[in-house]
Amino acid sequence: MMLPLSISQITTEYQRAISLQSEGKNELALSIYSQILETKPNIAEVHFQIGRIFYNANKFSKSVFHFGVAISLKPNEVAIWGEYIPSLLCNIDRGVIKKAITILKKSKVDRHASIGFQNRLLSQADGSAVSINSLNKSSLDSIQAAILSHDYAQANTLAKALHKKKLDSAVVSEILARTYLNLRQLDEARKYFNTAIKLDPKFFDAFNNLGKLEFEEENYIKAISLFRSAIVVAPKASSGIYNLANAMSFNMQIYDAQDLLKKSLQLHIKGGQLNMLLGELSVRTGYYQDAEKYYETACKREQKSAELYIRVGNIFNKAGQSTTALKYYTLAQEMEPSNALTFKLKASVYREIGEFSKTLEQINKAISLEPSNVDFLMFYVNSKKIEGDDFIIDKMIALHGEKSTSKGDRITLGFAITKALEDSKQFGKVFPFLKSANDDMHSIFPYDVNTAVNENDEIINYFNDFKLNNYDGLGHSEACPIFICGMPRSGTTLVEQIISSHSSVTGAGEVGHTDTAISQIIGTSDSKLISLPQVQPEHLKKIGASIWDYLTHHYPGTSHITDKSIMTYKRMGLLKAAMPNCKFIIVRRDPRDNLLSIYRNKFLDNTHLYAYNLEDLGAYYKEFLRIMDFWQNKMPEGFMEINYEDLISDTETQARTLIDFCNLKWEDECLEFYKSKRQVKTLSIMQVRQPIYKSSIKTWERYKQDLQPLFKAIK
Repeated sequence: MMLPLSISQITTEYQRAISLQSEGKNELALSIYSQILETKPNIAEVHFQIGRIFYNANKFSKSVFHFGVAISLKPNEVAIWGEYIPSLLCNIDRGVIKKAITILKKSKVDRHASIGFQNRLLSQADGSAVSINSLNKSSLDSIQAAILSHDYAQANTLAKALHKKKLDSAVVSEILARTYLNLRQLDEARKYFNTAIKLDPKFFDAFNNLGKLEFEEENYIKAISLFRSAIVVAPKASSGIYNLANAMSFNMQIYDAQDLLKKSLQLHIKGGQLNMLLGELSVRTGYYQDAEKYYETACKREQKSAELYIRVGNIFNKAGQSTTALKYYTLAQEMEPSNALTFKLKASVYREIGEFSKTLEQINKAISLEPSNVDFLMFYVNSKKIEGDDFIIDKMIALHGEKSTSKGDRITLGFAITKALEDSKQFGKVFPFLKSANDDMHSIFPYDVNTAVNENDEIINYFNDFKLNNYDGLGHSEACPIFICGMPRSGTTLVEQIISSHSSVTGAGEVGHTDTAISQIIGTSDSKLISLPQVQPEHLKKIGASIWDYLTHHYPGTSHITDKSIMTYKRMGLLKAAMPNCKFIIVRRDPRDNLLSIYRNKFLDNTHLYAYNLEDLGAYYKEFLRIMDFWQNKMPEGFMEINYEDLISDTETQARTLIDFCNLKWEDECLEFYKSKRQVKTLSIMQVRQPIYKSSIKTWERYKQDLQPLFKAIK
């Protein structure tokens, strides 16, 4: 008999069950959910997930039971009703249906949504000649069964037959639309969604669902129009308002979205999610104090939970608001003192601002709660220099060798063990772990270097006739960002740290707004750019103004702002034309050290996919050289290059050169960059908190034989 779970284990086990469920391992997920309920039987989310599993297995009586428990615990949760009702419609028990209608009427679900749900249930409960139940229950069951078995063609055939029986039914038209949607026959799906709307011009769900289709296809303008129609039908439907505001924000109409949400809240339209979205948009636009107010309101209206506080903390952390992020993570800790994740999240913030004693205090607490959590172990390793007698090395190697360790965890352990062994100077043991981790990453995220080749071809073709002097005086002259670019792990973070230690400079990190600004102003519907001859002076001024306004709004109070988005060099000519006073600093490093450093680090999923294969690394580096040679020929005076090795060997001279290039007066604080408390989020987070050291030079020599494929690739 298994021991009941402790409260501290429930969150972790729930997430594990969710993961298993997503992988189709429903039996294992059910066993975990059952164990959770033994400890804490009244968790709506768990009953909800169990209901979903049984529903997908066509076990409707069981799904109805668990959805029913979930809805009794959270009667105002629209998401639960959305899946409970289809389950009820597949289970002919009019008594249960009538009970559900009673609960729904008493709930605080948005009025229009509630009426829609009630109408669907009443058709089943009434048994009238016009109800879906009496006419076509078997057909609906067959359609549902076909969908559940992923036989969308059969579902579509049955839906079309049902449609012939009830040609004037908006509901049936929508069912047919959804079958076409599953087949990804979007034109047909749109056709029947529109038929449903034509038959019932006040069919909120049809407008809303069609809007969601267009939104998912990134047709934001169409989605906005449909969501507008939805809220005309139901002006106080918070779900429609949320969808409209969200679509507007994705269409870069952030301020319009904020106005809509504010006006809706002024009309006393309830909805914690509206406040959550408004808080998120306020963070994105740099109004952090306003964001806090909206989040506080959302937390009052939503059921308070550690998960909710973590979500808010994550948003502020992403925006670089470390103090506020810590506040919400602490609230999460207070609500769930044994939630290991909250300790890891606080550790992450402390590490980013250079408070390493607090970092280790928090991560050690996380590990004490979840000793085998490999993400926590890796975080610990990356937060200090590991000595040879540290318990962590043997622990990680043991976990790496266990058959039960998942592939993903083994990858994480491989990179963590690499770092620990290098710290403790056990270089001879490193490469088997490192190569295994990279090989596994490469198998999960395969990469075709032709992607980079084709992208650079497009850039070179686009700017082939570019001449910087043709744009003299045409850009936004007030904009003066300092762009620091280069390969990952080349020293860009160190350069930014040196420059941003100047009193007149704010280090913004990897901002990532330049492409957004360019796409907004000169982008086309097919995600391309208008041709270079079509780019007019007003376009350049708008691009420059957009980038500078964004930076100064988010990082006020200084005259110079750095942007370390390392790929910005790909648009160098256009950005220099749009902002003639901007600065470009390109950091170069011995490719052998640079590429090895990339190879021994795990990046965020789906980023830097060339990193996990030595031949791909070499080929990608050649593409970096190709695009830099191109810009060197196009605008030889347009940027400064700095060599990482030179910076390490003669720091003061190189630092003074950097500061002078940025048109700043020298300050000695620039040599004490490691004392800065600004938030750093890159993989170099630990290195830039230390004085200059030379141990990173010629590290490739330790693995000379193992790196031969790389050396051949960069010749």
